[in-house]
Amino acid sequence: MKKYHVLGRFWIGLGVGTTIGNLITVLISYAHGNGAVVAIPQLMALFGNTASAFAVQNLLCACVGVLFAEAGIIFSVERWNFPIKCLLHFAVTAVFYLPFLWLCYFQEGGLWTLLLILANIAFTYFVTWITSYLMIRAEVRSINQKIEEMRRNKQ
Repeated sequence: MKKYHVLGRFWIGLGVGTTIGNLITVLISYAHGNGAVVAIPQLMALFGNTASAFAVQNLLCACVGVLFAEAGIIFSVERWNFPIKCLLHFAVTAVFYLPFLWLCYFQEGGLWTLLLILANIAFTYFVTWITSYLMIRAEVRSINQKIEEMRRNKQ
């Protein structure tokens, strides 16, 4: 059985999630034009102070990063075919990612909000899928090279 490096995925997901979450906050700040937002406006309104909103934002973003990093283990299970892995990965991540997006970015209701949430999930999932696909492809190339070397060494 493969070693999945759960702890390593945890730390990488924690760092990447927090970094991306803060980058999104900076972009939102620039989009609003005030340049002074240190936390997501929805969380600042919900918690009433900047420090709590910033702490919760970082915790939530770190959790999402860990979710995607750890859910990537699904792609390492050799018994399942790729479409099943993709569907399972999507289901696991969407169950936790939807409430996160709703809480942090899209508390206002309506069809536009639903479309933005779905577009965000689709984009995030597409990036995750492409990354996993490229990693699997590189692993297959490596295996094929080893097989070719073994064939050459036999001759």
